[in-house]
Order: sequence, then C-alpha cells, then structure tokens
Amino acid sequence: MEAGGTYYLFYNAKNKRGKSDPWPEETGFATSPDLRTWQRHPGNPVLRVGARGDWDDKFASDPCVLSHEDGWVMFYYGNCSDGHARDGVAFSDDLITWQKSGEVLIDVGPDGSIDSRYAHKPGIMTRDGTLYHFYCGVAPAADRRLGEIEHGEVRDITLATA
Repeated sequence: MEAGGTYYLFYNAKNKRGKSDPWPEETGFATSPDLRTWQRHPGNPVLRVGARGDWDDKFASDPCVLSHEDGWVMFYYGNCSDGHARDGVAFSDDLITWQKSGEVLIDVGPDGSIDSRYAHKPGIMTRDGTLYHFYCGVAPAADRRLGEIEHGEVRDITLATA
C-alpha cells in the first residue's frame, strides 16, 4: 500500500525469544520509496501478541491494512493457546503505532460448523458502503480420508458482511 509517497509492506515475523519459549508470530512492516529498495522498521514488531490467555496470545499476524477516514485499520488474526484462531482489528493514526480494539471481530463457530476450529486470515474489501470480510474457516474433518489422502481438517473461504 502507498501513503504519502511511501510504500508500506506489512508482514508476519517469527522470533524465538528463548529455548523454552514458543515461537510467537507478530506483525512488522518495511517501507520503500520505489518498490525496489526496502527498509525494515527498526521498531518491529508493531503489532505484538497479547498477554497469556488473550485471544491472540500466540499469533498476531496476517495483516490486512486499509485507510479509513483520517486513520488506518489493520485486520489481523490471533492464534490462542486455547487452540483456536480468530480475527481482530487494530487502529493507527500513523501506520507505526497500533492500538488493538480488544475485541474479537470474527470468532470460531459452534461444534459442527465450518469454522469451529479457526476463523482466521482476513481478506477485506468494501463496495457500495458494505464491508466484506473474507476469512478461512477451519473445522475438524468428519472423515479423515478423502480418496487416497488422509487429512485432519476441512477448510473453506467464509464471508461476513457489515
């Protein structure tokens, strides 16, 4: 995305902090004046995982950043130590400092639904005043065998609108 003549690329980053620590996945960004040379932001990550027990305590990643009014909105997914992934949102005035809303936007569905395990990886579009929030819904597979392939889950592109 471009803002004020500078290009911004938001990305996932993992960094193992210690031998016994898990690998958190957090969001950072790089900037470029020409889409050829890039400089990572020295203050990365700009969106960190939440505190232990928060809905995004393992991952705060897969950002989708859009301009909105006089600021910026980052849709992202959080992976939680409870084994579920959900979509959330953070806000910024400058594309550097982000404030999480503290609420889950798209939560996992009930057992048996297509998104009972994960409701994550946001893809956001707007059209005619409607926000289209596409996400990957994941559920345990009822039948672990599909032809000659064994698998443990079913994935689907799911849509929520507002």
